Amino acid sequence: MTRARRLLVALIVASLIGTTAAAAEPTPLRWPSHHALAGHLSDALVAAAIAADTAASWRSEDRARAFKCQAIRLGLTTGVATLVKRTVHRARPDGSDRMSFFSGHTATAMASAGWRVEVGIPIAIGAGYLRMAAHKHYLTDVVAGAAAGWLASRVCR
Repeated sequence: MTRARRLLVALIVASLIGTTAAAAEPTPLRWPSHHALAGHLSDALVAAAIAADTAASWRSEDRARAFKCQAIRLGLTTGVATLVKRTVHRARPDGSDRMSFFSGHTATAMASAGWRVEVGIPIAIGAGYLRMAAHKHYLTDVVAGAAAGWLASRVCR
């Protein structure tokens, strides 16, 4: 089985587990007094990942293809995240809505990480950690978001 298929199977299994185990899943990484700060920092990391990916596309020898691939990766990530969120209806840890599974912030940061993996992956991990610290996602939401973003990054390079 290829890596992409294994990740797809893992994403499906995580979504099935995530919908049934949400109440039992702890949120150990939350910052009780700094939810807003963690949320703003995660937004900033995602923006930085997209900006770095855009700069890499701008510097590419085939600029038009690089920008098309970036648009495909980000569009696919956003579309799949929205579809899954509206299908699964998992409640967020803070109870604000039922759009927790999976983390669109983490998926977007991971889909934009290909410009320089040794920097992009830590940015995506940081965005995921901060989403949990903001009390917006469970660990399974972040892991599934990272897998979805990684799969989207493989669609077009």
